[in-house]
Amino acid sequence: MVNLAGALAARGRPVTLLVARPSGPLRALVAPGIEIVDLNRHRVAAALPALVQWLKTARPRAILSACANSNVVAVAATRLAGGGTRCVVCEQTTLSRVKLDTRRLRHHLVPPAARWAYPRADAVVAVSGGVAEDLEAALGVGSEHIHVIPNPLTPGIEADAGQAPNHPWLDDGGPPVLLSVARLTAAKDIPNLLRAFARLRKVRPARLLVLGEGEERRGLQALVGELGNGADVDLAGYSPNPYPAMAAAAALVLSSLREGLPTVLVEALSLGTPIVATDCPSGPREILDGGRLGRLVPPRDPIALARAMAAVIDDRRSTLPEGALARYSLDAVTDRYLELLDPPAVAG
Repeated sequence: MVNLAGALAARGRPVTLLVARPSGPLRALVAPGIEIVDLNRHRVAAALPALVQWLKTARPRAILSACANSNVVAVAATRLAGGGTRCVVCEQTTLSRVKLDTRRLRHHLVPPAARWAYPRADAVVAVSGGVAEDLEAALGVGSEHIHVIPNPLTPGIEADAGQAPNHPWLDDGGPPVLLSVARLTAAKDIPNLLRAFARLRKVRPARLLVLGEGEERRGLQALVGELGNGADVDLAGYSPNPYPAMAAAAALVLSSLREGLPTVLVEALSLGTPIVATDCPSGPREILDGGRLGRLVPPRDPIALARAMAAVIDDRRSTLPEGALARYSLDAVTDRYLELLDPPAVAG
C-alpha cells in the first residue's frame, strides 16, 4: 500500500494515508507529499467514528483499504458518512481459512463481517486467483464484483539487494544459508520450517536465517532450543531491507499454511534466488507457475520440506524470461487500481 500510494501520487492524484497509529517501520518509505492522517486508535475497529468524521469532512473521491478488518471498517464508514466516496477493498489472503490456524476471537469474527461488507463495496480486489475463488465460494461475493490485481513488486529492489549483506552469515564463507522472510505468526507455520531444518541438519551442514517479527517469537525460540540446533538458527527479527540477504542466500523458503499472494516469492524470483514453498492456498502455485519456477511441497509436512531444502541448496541461480514478472510491476498494478479508483465518468 505504501508503494501504491507513492505511485498514485506520482500520477498526480492527491493521496492521504489513514493510519490507526502513526509510527511503524514503513513510515520512512512514505513518499514526500503524501498526507498522513493519524486516527489515533489502538485498533482499526476503534477508528470507525474518526474515519466517518474524516470522510464527511474531506469527501475524498475514493477510499482504498487492504486487509479484512480494515476493509469492514472502510465499508461501514463509507456508508455511515453518506454518498460521494467510492469504496474499494483489497483482500490479501484466503479469508475462509483464517480461523483454521488461530484461536483469536477477532479472527473468527472477521469472515462473517466481511460477508456483510464486501458485497457492499464498490469493488473488491483479490491479490490472486485463489483469493478470488475463495471470496466467491466462501463469502458469496459475485465474480463480476471481484478484480484480480496482484501486489506490486517493490521498485528498486535490485539496487537495495546490491547493498552489503546485513548478516554475518551471508559473507563468511560458511555453510549455505536458507532464508525465510515472514512474520512470526501462526499462518506462516515457522515451527514446520524449524522441524524441517532440524531434519536437514542431520544430513548436511546448513544455517537458517529468519527475518521477521511477531507474537510467536517466544514459542519459536523455545522450539529452537528443544530441537538442539540453535547455533545454526537465527531468528534475527524484522529487517527493513531483506534484499541483500535474499540475493546472498542459497535459497528462500516459505512454510506458510495460507497466503494470498506472497510477494516475497516474486521478489526472490526477480533476484534469481532458488525457492522452496508450501503449496498452500493461495499464491505460491500461481507465482511459481505450477512448480516450474520453484519447488512446491505440501503444508505441514516437515519431511517433504526437509528433502526440498536439501535439494534446493544445490540449485543454480536462474534468470527469468523477459517479461515474466511484468504483471507485478508497480506501473502495471497502478494502472489496474486507477481503473477501479477513478469513477467511471472520469476514468482514463
